[in-house]
Amino acid sequence: MRSSRPYDSLPVVKLGREFDTLAQYVMRVGRNPPDILNLDHLTVAGDVVFGRDVTLRGSVIIVAKNGAKIAIPDGAVLEDKVLAGDLMISDLSSQFYRPPPGMT
Repeated sequence: MRSSRPYDSLPVVKLGREFDTLAQYVMRVGRNPPDILNLDHLTVAGDVVFGRDVTLRGSVIIVAKNGAKIAIPDGAVLEDKVLAGDLMISDLSSQFYRPPPGMT
């Protein structure tokens, strides 16, 4: 483990059946997985897609309701958040999304 990690243990990561195969994982996460250095716990269920350069910190729970989709935009920083229902890029307010440096 990196010495810069604030937690003594590895993060707990629980992915729903939508991430069962490598092909499904790559389709939802791409080749640029989220930065989880400061992550303690992650639960993802339902139709969830991550953009590029996403950072997850603390405890993050993302659950797309049945038939809905949650799209996490490029550069999003989610810290100690619960996202549920159906959210598209335009729905993420500053409460959930902090643009990357230089993008404001």
